Amino acid sequence: MHEQDVQHLLQFGESDWLDYKAELGPGIEVPQTSKDQRDIDQGKLLKDLMCLANSPSPELRRYLIRGVKDLEGQRHVQGVSRSLDDADIQSWLHGKFDPPLNVQYWQWRLQNDRYVGVFEITVTPGVAHVPAASHGKALIKGQVWWRIGTQNQLPGAAGLQRLFGPPRPFPRVGWMHGNRLNEHTDFRSWVQQLLQEAQNDRLRRIQQAATELRDVAARPRQPAEAPTNIRVLNTVSPAVPTSINDKRIQPFLRELSDWGVQLDPGLMHPPDLWGTRPTIWPNWADPLSSLSRGLEGPGCDWYDALSELVKLVESFYRESNRIRKLGQQPHLTLEVHNFGSALLSGGLLRLTVLEGGQFKFSPLARVPFAPKLGEIRPGPGGTAEVVLGDLKPGGRLTVTIKNVHRHLEYRTVIRAELNARNLPQASMTNLFIT
Repeated sequence: MHEQDVQHLLQFGESDWLDYKAELGPGIEVPQTSKDQRDIDQGKLLKDLMCLANSPSPELRRYLIRGVKDLEGQRHVQGVSRSLDDADIQSWLHGKFDPPLNVQYWQWRLQNDRYVGVFEITVTPGVAHVPAASHGKALIKGQVWWRIGTQNQLPGAAGLQRLFGPPRPFPRVGWMHGNRLNEHTDFRSWVQQLLQEAQNDRLRRIQQAATELRDVAARPRQPAEAPTNIRVLNTVSPAVPTSINDKRIQPFLRELSDWGVQLDPGLMHPPDLWGTRPTIWPNWADPLSSLSRGLEGPGCDWYDALSELVKLVESFYRESNRIRKLGQQPHLTLEVHNFGSALLSGGLLRLTVLEGGQFKFSPLARVPFAPKLGEIRPGPGGTAEVVLGDLKPGGRLTVTIKNVHRHLEYRTVIRAELNARNLPQASMTNLFIT
């Protein structure tokens, strides 16, 4: 875990997977306390960790954050004065739960010599943790607690049935980044990075071409003579006009300025460059061919230099548009995992864009009579549906989505609703693309 991960967690309020504690009690925060007080406060902490681990939340990682107060929807980072070590936590946990809790403690030092700590709990779906030993008055051997919403509770009959009942599937949906299942995809920063890399490469070449254009424009005007080689202008670059005027020059200069290339507008009108207009010359190599257009004097070299500059600008435009399109119409790798201990039977995943985009399918796209596993098809109301079929325990299905269209400047939120014949209720996840 990194410090930026903590900053990300602070965006969320308390829930069934996240708890905040301004402090953990004097038995933990104050070094010199009685053994009875230490046992009481350590028992309260162990109970809080058990409640988070037993929560029915779909999150595979749960957190208790120390040194932060959650008040009126705002998180106040005040820190605590005492430093803790992960070895202390493992010592308190030893032999306390069956099966053992998987907890790791992380800690960061603030500027005022205080600390913020994070207890990270990694859970296995379908596994309930039972106290194997008492600790203080809070943790009682055999007494199971869990967390519902923001409250620690005794599970009751229905809760015990869920905690210790028959195996059930536990599906999770997310974007795949490397080997991690994530609900967040940061396309904006990725696109900006690609644009910056492309710009750095093009900028270097554009500056070289601009320098060459300056050199050519600074050459003295030579007497005009009939050229020995006839240049057909359109073979150099169709994008460069045979006549240059201010309506063409000013936008071009502004584009170059945006990329850090400053050109004197006078370079577009070197002295006497256009004094001799493009002239009709016979093609001496083939007198029977049609007449060709040519430029007299140094205009040909200047024209070549300008042509190279324009082509670089155009190539940057094409590359930039291609990269931006990747962000506006991304190909997203979506994975559905069954972390549970039972078969997921007849699964169907429905994707709904809640904000910032839409699904677009070909007008000819229809729901097939016998859809294939993993097939993406149009659903009702502009949704997209993915056929999951049966997913065995530990199984997963990978799907590449190419049908979402979005605006790069705004975030996109997609609700993933997973239904199956043996799920008591739909599994809902919001997927974020920024």
